[in-house]
Amino acid sequence: MKKTIVLLLLAVTVGQVHAQLLQGEGFKANKSFEIGLLGGALGIYDDLSTPGIGFNVTAYGVYFDFLGWPRTHANSTDVKKHDNEKTSYSVHAGYQFPLATWLSVIPIMGYTGIKNGTTDGSNWTINGGNISNAYYVKDENNGFDYGGLLCFNINKVCLYAAGTRFGLYGGIGLAF
Repeated sequence: MKKTIVLLLLAVTVGQVHAQLLQGEGFKANKSFEIGLLGGALGIYDDLSTPGIGFNVTAYGVYFDFLGWPRTHANSTDVKKHDNEKTSYSVHAGYQFPLATWLSVIPIMGYTGIKNGTTDGSNWTINGGNISNAYYVKDENNGFDYGGLLCFNINKVCLYAAGTRFGLYGGIGLAF
């Protein structure tokens, strides 16, 4: 809870100082819509490194992203055990603070979950005509995620670089 309060206070303070410095010129970036694709690694600081791909949306300065990676053999018909099957998901929200017309900082917070386990192809069920293999979790790390994102807007092409408590990722998008 303390981290959330400190992050919110920091965001409000930076926003007030920034608004006074730019006199509203930089906030033209917050009157647009951006959509992009993201990719990176989640769990890299906890020895549970797994890839994640997803998307992000920014509308009038409000930022949202989702990244995830499914298990490879979740619906496989292979009747054997698959060790070290990793799965991940990550959801963040934040607000964009333009530093210049081409550069923005976005403090983000959300939730991330990473699991490592064994998929057992000999223990399966059928749901709606699809095979669903049993999954036994060995290692798991999830919780509140926080960090920041840089957005470089070059001729309506947005480049993203993000670092959070659980991962590093980047991406590319378009501004409308």
